[in-house]
This record gives sequence, structure tokens and C-alpha cells, in this order.
Amino acid sequence: MRLIIDNLAKIKHADIVIDGITVIAGENNTGKSTVGKILYSSFNSLCDIDLKIEQERLKSIRNIIKRVLRNTLMNDSDSLGTNLSSRIPINQISKDLTNQLIQVEEQITKSLYESLFEGIVKKYHLDLQKEDIQEMVDDSYDKVFFLKDNKEYNIALELIGRYFLQVFGMQIQCLKEKELSAEISLYIKDKKLSLQFKDNKCIKWSRDYNILHEAFLIDDPFILDDLEGYYFPPLTTNEIRAQLVKRLRLSDNNLMDGIFDAVRAKETLEELYEVLSKVTTGKVSEQKGQWMLQSEYYVEPVRFENLSAGLKSFVLIKMLLEKGILKEKDVLVLDEPEIHLHPEWQILYAEIIVLLQKLFDLSIVVTTHSRDFLEAIELNAKKYGLASKCNFYLSLAEAGVVTFENVTNKLDKIYRQLVSPSMLLDKLRYEIEMERNE
Repeated sequence: MRLIIDNLAKIKHADIVIDGITVIAGENNTGKSTVGKILYSSFNSLCDIDLKIEQERLKSIRNIIKRVLRNTLMNDSDSLGTNLSSRIPINQISKDLTNQLIQVEEQITKSLYESLFEGIVKKYHLDLQKEDIQEMVDDSYDKVFFLKDNKEYNIALELIGRYFLQVFGMQIQCLKEKELSAEISLYIKDKKLSLQFKDNKCIKWSRDYNILHEAFLIDDPFILDDLEGYYFPPLTTNEIRAQLVKRLRLSDNNLMDGIFDAVRAKETLEELYEVLSKVTTGKVSEQKGQWMLQSEYYVEPVRFENLSAGLKSFVLIKMLLEKGILKEKDVLVLDEPEIHLHPEWQILYAEIIVLLQKLFDLSIVVTTHSRDFLEAIELNAKKYGLASKCNFYLSLAEAGVVTFENVTNKLDKIYRQLVSPSMLLDKLRYEIEMERNE
């Protein structure tokens, strides 16, 4: 997979290969996280987009028909002094009529729409007059016609635009030169998907393939705290956090959700679980809206909010695996995962990243500004024979815009850029010593 970005947010240009594990390193505020958000938004806005559009179309048509039916029946109830709407299966009727409308291949004329309405009234033995049917048709035809015949392309433009706006918060355009069009090209083998934005709106898109896999972005282990309580959807305006919380909660509520992937994980991922067990053992459980980690080390389960930030990082990966949420060939973006981990756990987390790629064939993007964490990924990739599936990039900011350099074959350059704290401390120590000697 190859991701090309031009003039989006603070990125001037990026040409990044994502084949296995891609590590993007650099100093703070150099666009590393932006790459992950772009990949995340591209995949999730377009994943099963045809199905999403069709489902939304059906739901909207059903709701329109349901409303006019309910209003008409309530009016008749008032005139008769009875409650007809409570005794009539309005949901079933609206679903039935919607399915009939969708199956019509030609354009829906008003007379055809009225004929279908008359048929559904007769089928369900509704005591409605001709003028009642005519009123329902007049009230709903234009709306239903628009939904039925609106082109998928235009709906997709709106959906893609909304998704990117949620993630980027009205700042899709180049922050340096807003008049430039922002463009994204995503190549898989020799096939291309492209998106173009202008004035923070998606104005053009095309594809040679369908996106069938989901992307997950983890930028904060404290997302586990959002699982607490019964609120659904989650009480957050952050699309990235909401997606993860929703998936974690749904897989718990639905016993069958992800069950085959969960069984596969438990049967085949012994190597990965062995590494995980060095940090976290025990079982994740939920009781009355409270999420906890049960461990042999504690006399009672520990609530998520009382776990350390570092431990939460590992528990989150454990949950994604055990609940069968992460699937083969999914996209996983890990934004600076090392910041909550002490050095030893950084090395273990790097090993888990490599094993996830090896066992799930994931496309993984890792951003970091830690020299040690970068080296841990590099060495573990060699340990597990995945060095050829790793690509390394250095993010460079100049005059307010960012570019990326492929340094896979010249890693010394990236290590020189990421000066470790110990080297800075050695310099400070030397300067202090020199002052004392003067």
C-alpha cells in the first residue's frame, strides 16, 4: 500500500509506503499524527461505503413513510375517538413499502408511488379513504423520490467530507496555503483510490477498488476510562475514541460478535500472549457498567480508572485481541504509544507491535519521537524476520509545512535527528563541569 498526501493540514507532501510496519519518527509538531489520521479517515469513511449508503437510504425512506402513516392514522383516531396507530404494525408496513420501492428499477413516478401505497393499504387492511392515501403521497413523494434516485457518488462526497471534518475539525485544507486543493491518493497494488478537498469539503473522489477493512487509531490509553457507565453512544465528540469505545462495548453486549476471530486469537496467538503476560495477566470483566481487570496479584478486581496509564496501553491491546475486534489485514495506527511506558515496557510494546503484524498481517503505522522505541521496533523486526516489511520515515518541518523522507536504508539519519535525552544530559553535565573548572 502506498499513501500520497498533498497540501492537507500541515503536510505539504508525503509519499509513504505502508507494507507491514511503517514507522514515522520526528520531533514534536512535525505532522506525524496527521498521517495516521488521514489513513484512518480514508479507510473508515470508505469502508463498505456502498452498504452504508444503501442502509441509510432505506432507513430514511422508512422513516418518511412511517411518519406520514402515523400522522394519518392518528388523525383518523382523533376523529373516531380511538387509538388506531397503537393497533397497526406501522414499522412492518413502512418496511414492506420501502422494500417494494427499492426493488423498482425504473424511475418512481408519482402515479406509481400512489399505486404502491394503495397496494400496501389493501394488503394490511387499513381503513383509509382515497383522500387519505392521496394526502400521504403528496406529503412524502418528493422526499422519497429524492432519496430513491439520488446518486451514490454525491452521497459519498458528503459522507467522506463529514468524516474528515469530524477528525480534523474544519482544518482539512493546507494550513499554509488554504487556496490549494488537498489531495489524497491511496494505492493498493496497481489500483488507486483518490480524494480531493477544497474549502474543507470533499469535491471529488474515485476508486478502482473497494475498501473492506477497518482502521483503528490508538492515541490515548485513557480511552478505557470511557467504557465506564451505560451511555451509548459514548459521551465523546471525538470520532476516533467513539469508534473504539463502541466496538469494545458492542462486542461485550453481543455474545456472538467477533466470536470466531476471538477463538482463532486464543488458539494461535500464544507467542503474543506470552509477551503480554509479562505485563498484564488476568481477565477483563464488566459488572454493572464498571470495567475491571481481575488479577491474581490483587484481592479484588481493579477498575480501569485505577490502572496506570502504562498498564492500560497493554490492556487495550489485550481487549482488541480477546474480543476478536482486530482482524487480519486491518489497519492499525499507534500514535506515540511509548509516551506512557517506562523503557522496559517500551521494548515489550515494540515486540507486541511486531508480533501483531506477523500474526495478523496488519498494516501498522507507528509514530514516535523516541530514539529507544524506534530501535526496539527495528531490532524486534529483525528478531522475528520482518525487517523487509518495515519502512522508516523522518518527518521534517520547514517554514510551517511538513515533508517526509524515506530513511529505511539510512537509519543513522533518523537516529541523529532524534537526539536521546541521555545525550542532552551528557552535554548539560559537561557544561556544568566546565563552569566549575573555570
